Amino acid sequence: MPVITVVSPSHNNQFCSTWGNYHFKTFDGDLFRLPSTCSYIFASQCKADYNSFNIELQRQESDEVTTINKVTMKLDGEVVELANGSIKINNEPAEIPFSRGGISVESIASYVKVQAKLGLVLMWNQEDSLWVELDAKFRNQTCGLCGDFNELNNEFTNSDTGASYSIDEYGDKWKISGLSDNCETTSFQAKESCEVPEDLCQKLQTESAFDSCQGLIDTESFINACKEDLCSCDSNDTSC
Repeated sequence: MPVITVVSPSHNNQFCSTWGNYHFKTFDGDLFRLPSTCSYIFASQCKADYNSFNIELQRQESDEVTTINKVTMKLDGEVVELANGSIKINNEPAEIPFSRGGISVESIASYVKVQAKLGLVLMWNQEDSLWVELDAKFRNQTCGLCGDFNELNNEFTNSDTGASYSIDEYGDKWKISGLSDNCETTSFQAKESCEVPEDLCQKLQTESAFDSCQGLIDTESFINACKEDLCSCDSNDTSC
């Protein structure tokens, strides 16, 4: 899948997200797909004297269903690990809700919310969808799959040579060695004969829940991502 740029910068703000069948949207608005069950740096403060946060994630596949199975966050020296409905703080089991040292973890409907006083909020639906919001003070300080947060669509360009990265090459930059020894990276191919009910994905434009999104984002990019996910499922009953 080629890189697709979200049209309006008003949607980029301080959000990076991943959802569905390996879809990603960077802080600066690039949409791409990285089909892999390897462990990756999702977002990290790597261009400052002190690394105040680092977020790692890993996906798994089971019966052709893709989910995020582990999220590890390093927040001002504390390690928060989310996996399979459980939480660990510095490798010790903890209960939700949790609050200590400027870090809080709570459940909101089906989501787990992690908030750090340093200027970070993470939401995970404990399945396939995760997003992180950063304070604006982190602009130009980040790296990882979420990009450099500099308001430029240059994530897939080598700053030294000007050459373009492929999506696989970009992913390899942020793959975590050791933890990714037994993972798989595949080239996604949609089924040749795929009939997707248009109305399922068009709800992104017509449902009242998305009214506030109209005019702020390139909805066509997200509709296409929805269609791709439905097309990869054996049943169109799978939500997108």
